[in-house]
Amino acid sequence: YKNLIINNLNVKNNLAEIDAKLKDPNADVEISGTVDVSGKPNMNLEMKVQNINPMALGVSKNEGKFSGNLELKTSGSSLDEFTANVFAKKVVYSLPSQKKEMTVTMSNVSFMHSNQKDQLSIKSSMVDAEISGKVDVESFTNEVLYSCSRPLPSLLNFPKPKTRNSKNNIKAKIKIHDPEPFTKFILPNLMVSPGTEIILVFDAKKELLGLDVTSNQIKYDSLIFDNVRLTQGVIKDSIVANLNIGDFMLSDSLRFQKISFFSRGNNGVITSKLGWNMGKKNDTEINWTTSILSSTLYDLTFSKSNLRINNSSWAIENGGEIQVKGNSYSTNSFKIVNEKYKQEICLDGKLSPDKEDSLQVSLFNINVLDLSKLLGVDEDLSGTLNGYFAIHNPYEALTITSSLNLSAFKLNNQEIGDFNFFTTYNDKLSAVVMKGGVKYRGKSSIGLGGTYKLNEIDNN
Repeated sequence: YKNLIINNLNVKNNLAEIDAKLKDPNADVEISGTVDVSGKPNMNLEMKVQNINPMALGVSKNEGKFSGNLELKTSGSSLDEFTANVFAKKVVYSLPSQKKEMTVTMSNVSFMHSNQKDQLSIKSSMVDAEISGKVDVESFTNEVLYSCSRPLPSLLNFPKPKTRNSKNNIKAKIKIHDPEPFTKFILPNLMVSPGTEIILVFDAKKELLGLDVTSNQIKYDSLIFDNVRLTQGVIKDSIVANLNIGDFMLSDSLRFQKISFFSRGNNGVITSKLGWNMGKKNDTEINWTTSILSSTLYDLTFSKSNLRINNSSWAIENGGEIQVKGNSYSTNSFKIVNEKYKQEICLDGKLSPDKEDSLQVSLFNINVLDLSKLLGVDEDLSGTLNGYFAIHNPYEALTITSSLNLSAFKLNNQEIGDFNFFTTYNDKLSAVVMKGGVKYRGKSSIGLGGTYKLNEIDNN
């Protein structure tokens, strides 16, 4: 440090009066007030911080600059029992290299400490928070990690602490007023509505870890979630989670209402249920069990589940399985069927870094009208689609091959005919090779064939 100017320093009756300035390029601070020098935590200070750069001062490895006006008051008989209050005005944290800045116009932080309990209260323009309990710094993190790992021992492998500290307990309640300064700074595409509440609970004695989130709206890019309520808890060796969303907009043409997700389990086996439009005639409910065999190996087994897509009833057949092993995904005859109209989608095979592996999606009697509505196509389409497409080597050079037949195809109620086409897409070549034709009332009318290079506009 350099350029320290002490205007006044007077000690009387164990009370030091101080008025000083530090004009260091990385620490421009003015400080005045009183400090108890007897060892008791009593002080009354005012600080005007024009600039503090912790990384340049060698006290932090992270970039960042602070400025603001602070008032600090503490009182107590010893460090075992004291209170502290910090009042701050226009605190600014910036990252110059990223041209980011976050401003908190006002905040009041109160802290009470005793051997029995600690309590932290934050009142600010951005957020209010109430945190109470008792934490043993040395054991708290290990206690929390162990609690998380008990229901999922194959996924999270944290050992039982050698000495359990049952006094570790904490409850935090956070209410958001103006999240924009924080979200714009950390995650600009995220928006959280004012009034969002978050409650966190940890009790080592009861072996309880809980989370409760309530929000009127959460937006990320074009995704919009309305009326969100999430509760999640770990109780000894069991885990339970419940998520309800009033309305979820995925796109202009795809919207889900009354979404409900519930999951519970222990010892690495979790039963889950996901539904939307709950309580309505067109409700959907998907049921499955996840077996977590290791940190990289999962088995998903589906019970018979009902799907409602664009007023059409579909079902996932009972016993359908999907296995996830690292970055490999495999299934054996995973079927989604529409029993009324004899429609079927079947997945079979494996996606992996091995270029010899492939996942085949077979289509039987698919109504093109339903498909066009799902994809948000404005034109009126009709017809029946059969065939397959196969996906190969998605990690290095994605290749998609297909053989499809579209019969009785109509566009805006105008009869076009029957399509047969074979296509291959190769990511390395960035090209689509196609061969096929169109028959109109049994007679060939159009022949199709050629290569379309996606990166070339004129040479196609």
